[in-house]
Amino acid sequence: MIKEVSFSETTKDPRAQVVIVGNPCEINGVKKIMALTGEFKEFYKDRDADYPHWPKRVFTIAVFCKENFSPKTIPSFVEKEMGLPLEEVNKMNISSGVFYAYTDKEVRSRKIAEVSKYARGNCRQCTDFTGDFADISIGSVGTESGWSTIILRTKEAKDLFKKLIDQDLIEVSTNVQMEALNKVIDLNNKQAKKSIKLAQDKGFKLPFVDLEKDDNLEGFIE
Repeated sequence: MIKEVSFSETTKDPRAQVVIVGNPCEINGVKKIMALTGEFKEFYKDRDADYPHWPKRVFTIAVFCKENFSPKTIPSFVEKEMGLPLEEVNKMNISSGVFYAYTDKEVRSRKIAEVSKYARGNCRQCTDFTGDFADISIGSVGTESGWSTIILRTKEAKDLFKKLIDQDLIEVSTNVQMEALNKVIDLNNKQAKKSIKLAQDKGFKLPFVDLEKDDNLEGFIE
């Protein structure tokens, strides 16, 4: 049985197995902790403190993401530019380049370009659109409405996907528009690297992994 729990609960049980779903940057943080878990254990050996157990099995799912929005700024857009009282909005969603805000009575939308000014500033320097370090990546780019593009990156992901297919729990199609997906990835990388260079020229240090050049994860876990 799958149940939703707080992550603090899983750190108390070394046998715990959890699935973590998040944006690529959040999944990268999870992977960094996993890579450094051994060093954390050594750190706690010399101190009078309980080591917070990392779950026995962590399965990660990344959602395609170009930019994320601050909870401090996006309400202003919804109220002032979309004309919806925030207390009536029960859901916000982004799909295929469109931002949606839902109430019990209606759904209003705006092109994502209109909302981009409310995105977190550091999203402009992110080169990881699909979540390269996750077990599974999923998003709407590359497939028609009602379908999702799924990228299986690990053996565990492929094994899980096969079980879902064998049990008829999901419907599968190979009709993925890879050209469209690659176009979005390339555009995102170009824009991010341009933003990174501008920031570096101003003296800012921005650690990131360039998957086109880096052969290992040293830059990721340092």
